[in-house]
Amino acid sequence: MRIKTLSLLLILMTASFNASTQIYKSIDKHGNAVFTDKPSTTRPSEPVTLEPITSLPAPANTPSPGFSAPEPAEQQDKPGYSVFSISSPANDSTVRDNGNFTITVSVQPNLARGHRVRFFINGQAVAGPQRALSHKVENINRGTHQIRVEVVSHSGKVIRTAENTVHVQRAIFRPPAP
Repeated sequence: MRIKTLSLLLILMTASFNASTQIYKSIDKHGNAVFTDKPSTTRPSEPVTLEPITSLPAPANTPSPGFSAPEPAEQQDKPGYSVFSISSPANDSTVRDNGNFTITVSVQPNLARGHRVRFFINGQAVAGPQRALSHKVENINRGTHQIRVEVVSHSGKVIRTAENTVHVQRAIFRPPAP
């Protein structure tokens, strides 16, 4: 009941920004406070005067002792990777291990602080963002698949991408006819 009254009061307070709006308070037959924009004709009501809203400035953004601030975004978003490629499985290669293989990425220099790697197969995310440069996939259906790997910044911006095509062959077991 109290939450309902407080909610009503907050709604009425936001409506009170209009200078011509007056708020009235009355008590209903159950003893609950009722706030309206018109005085009650059946119960005594009194005008409500709201205090002006107090606004405080935002606190200064000072790091706590022992806290290291992240690198500036410009520095994180422009790492200048000389190498970013999918080293395994090789492009246009065939995988024969029942659809199980590991996607491995080569990066030079190492991933910058705040950067992560995401792995996709046929446009669907299968792992990441993560710091690890490899991801094991299992039970991939037979056929041709597109692998894409992305380096993303701490804010989610895509920095670099690499794509490979892989062909998955799976053994088919057909029992002898009876």
